[in-house]
Amino acid sequence: MQSAISSLAGAGIATECMTFTGFPGETGREALATIKFIESLREKISLFICGRFDLVPGSRIARHPGEYGISDIWTVAGDEFVKTLFYEEQSPSTSERDEHRTESAIEKLSRAYWLHAYPWAGSLSTAHTLLWYKRFGPGIFRLSPERPFQRATSFCETEGSDSRRYKMALRAERQEAGIWETLIYERRSVSRAAYRKLAKDLSR
Repeated sequence: MQSAISSLAGAGIATECMTFTGFPGETGREALATIKFIESLREKISLFICGRFDLVPGSRIARHPGEYGISDIWTVAGDEFVKTLFYEEQSPSTSERDEHRTESAIEKLSRAYWLHAYPWAGSLSTAHTLLWYKRFGPGIFRLSPERPFQRATSFCETEGSDSRRYKMALRAERQEAGIWETLIYERRSVSRAAYRKLAKDLSR
């Protein structure tokens, strides 16, 4: 893979890496190795994304969960589309500390790129991004001292009201995660009414 990326970059072809962590049985060290691999080739990789593993119906893991250390698989009542399955491992392969270290490594690497959400330029495999490659070259989304204008400032890096907005957004994000954690992993059921009640309880 390293050779392929180097060859593509050497030929002036933009190379994007789409990866994920959280594969059943993956250790914290293995997750960090994925991030370090991208980091080691940063000057040759045009863009990257690192998501979380999702278990989907019909996959080999879903059909043979025991081979991957999965003890339980379930769907959530109220989910009409069932695009994702939820699961528990027989023995957790990572700790909260491992998860934090992985997220921190991804955040650090992300700061070396000008990343944006779909469908804008700076997200993987979009028309906007391809047009920017054509006009500015495959390295346009890699940040460098010569292109400081591309470094977007986040709320956490500002003072005053923006900093307060960031803290409010972070709190809301954590509360949102807590609601879904309760619905999916404790109740295994979702509904608009249940969501609203949990959100209301948090606001008290």
